[in-house]
Amino acid sequence: MENLVDFLKQVHILQDLSFLERKAVGECLKTVNLKKDETLFLEGDTAREMYIVKNGFIGSYKTLSDGAKLEMARFSRGKFFGEMSIIDQKNRSLTCYALTDAELLALEAIDFYLFVWEHPMIGNKILKSMVGYMVSWLNEAEDFLNSLVLWGTKARYQTITDELTGLHNRRFFEESIDSRITQFKNRNFCLLMCDLDNFHQVNSLWGPETGDMMLKIVAELLKNSFPANAVIARLDGDEFAALLPQTTKKDAVSMVEEVKKNLELINNNLNMGKESLSRPVTLSVGISEYPEHGQKADDLMKLTDKALFEAKKKGKNKIHYAGQE
Repeated sequence: MENLVDFLKQVHILQDLSFLERKAVGECLKTVNLKKDETLFLEGDTAREMYIVKNGFIGSYKTLSDGAKLEMARFSRGKFFGEMSIIDQKNRSLTCYALTDAELLALEAIDFYLFVWEHPMIGNKILKSMVGYMVSWLNEAEDFLNSLVLWGTKARYQTITDELTGLHNRRFFEESIDSRITQFKNRNFCLLMCDLDNFHQVNSLWGPETGDMMLKIVAELLKNSFPANAVIARLDGDEFAALLPQTTKKDAVSMVEEVKKNLELINNNLNMGKESLSRPVTLSVGISEYPEHGQKADDLMKLTDKALFEAKKKGKNKIHYAGQE
């Protein structure tokens, strides 16, 4: 059976990678098998993956206004396609289908962005190779380069980032836990889930714009209080989460206490010259630690969420550990 890492050496955009770098890329790829004449995606579909042909042939066509199908390109072993749709965050411009039985390797956009987050040097090599390859046959190379800029500023952010706060979103956060466990099995980390207590008052008294402003400020508090290598996310509404690498429960509590202290100042500033909050906006926090409280991402998330529930149940503005009575 052909070794995947050796095959990836034949893919143009991966040729400059070392064996170990190609191996890391290979761990992100998923196999897709197609029967002859089976459609992979349709023109207009949402683009979420790029593909590499491992075996077989893939055809593509564009449907004209009169219904005729104009063949655009064919992709054989080692060729890749679909990357522009991911970078531009646009719908598919062509329909792709199997000319023969085919085996493809798929790389989802979220996995690509997560991979670049974890391995920026490898990601940079891939992007440079992609530019060189595309420029060789694209007359409008400048448009492609502009698309890479969009990838850095818009497409990547839209996929992994919460638009309001600039923090990561739930999907990226959950996948970061899996990635952390896979790559750093012998290193501990803490998982935090935080919920703003009594936040609904802010929207009720002063409107959603003030509420959004407060969420942005809380996001900055978390970024300033947690280490630079922390993965911080807004999960939903006024709920936040953080993955703190190589951090003990004791250290995590110290960081949370700093956030809570600064949150008191925010409450005071919000109340100045306005109708006062009947109850201050505080922070309830659930904490779990890997591997003490679990060795799977789902288990850690559930235990941390349960700990957060207990913190709220105990009267809010509390910190509760997973497994704590």
